[in-house]
Amino acid sequence: MADDAGPRPGWPVAAATGLGAMPGTDIDEAVRIATGELPELPFLPWLPARGVGADLAGRSLAVLVDIWADVVPSGWRISRRPSRDVQRGKDFLARDLDALTAHAFGVDRLKLQLCGPWTLGALVELPSGHRMITDAGAMRDLTASLAEGTAAHLTECAGRLPGTRFVIQCDEPLLPAVLAGSLSSASGLTRLRPVERSVVRDSLRAWRSALPPEVLVIGNAGRLASGPDALAGAGFEAVRVDFTALGRAAADLDRVGELLSAGVVLLAGTVPASPVHGPAGPVAARALPITEPLRALGFGPAVLAEQIIPTPAGGLAQATDGWARDSLRWSRDIARLLAEGSPRLVGS
Repeated sequence: MADDAGPRPGWPVAAATGLGAMPGTDIDEAVRIATGELPELPFLPWLPARGVGADLAGRSLAVLVDIWADVVPSGWRISRRPSRDVQRGKDFLARDLDALTAHAFGVDRLKLQLCGPWTLGALVELPSGHRMITDAGAMRDLTASLAEGTAAHLTECAGRLPGTRFVIQCDEPLLPAVLAGSLSSASGLTRLRPVERSVVRDSLRAWRSALPPEVLVIGNAGRLASGPDALAGAGFEAVRVDFTALGRAAADLDRVGELLSAGVVLLAGTVPASPVHGPAGPVAARALPITEPLRALGFGPAVLAEQIIPTPAGGLAQATDGWARDSLRWSRDIARLLAEGSPRLVGS
């Protein structure tokens, strides 16, 4: 595989980051950890343990424009007027931004996370009880509202943190299921029909084009090997690849090689998100989930240094506070080791 495409500009050197979810309910402490352990690319954590409004859907519903929802027994459902549940999400977000202002002032690059339109449409119901993804018109409205709300969110963050440049992570963990037609219907007795890939691609491109061009966008379609494929054609500058779940079959490795050859940056999951997997070992050993397959593909130290951003293998909501901090620190250590271009890491 050739490795001369090079990354798209604007990414920090020797950067590691987290995927977003952190344990506990103390946002001030979570932001302090994220900014302290990951100086090159810190992130604004979200804390699902806080409950309604702090969940994956609730965070994005809080930024929508002119679309509201309530929590019902089956989950989130579109409502006709602003709800207490969405206001709770807005209050959480306001506190999060206050903590960000206190601890991230002067940061060069900062990553924000929001649920993407297709996962949000799969999680939120229409008034009829059907998932929003079953209604093409509702999905167009949702995508437009989310794009407008995301742009406004970026503007507010920029006002709080002058001089900081931003990265947006578009979380789409249910996108592979949307495309595969594996989501259940409202009755639970049947599966929804798959959404055409071209429809998904066009909507994600429309969402992306509504953001300022200088904002870098990461697509996160979950741990599945099909995740990066689900985001193909969306125009994102980076995608998440969980290297701890990456198979060694040629098809899996070739997908990664094609992304890197095209200049796409990879958020590379490598550090266990939970201590149940045992100790991570020395830094060089922790990097093996990344370096072994890239060595097999023929990529050299420049690609490791410029197009790989190590992360924990998953969100850290279920981790202990200590493990969350350690996994971010180990991700940073791996990033710095890769940036050194050590020949022993890539067998060159």
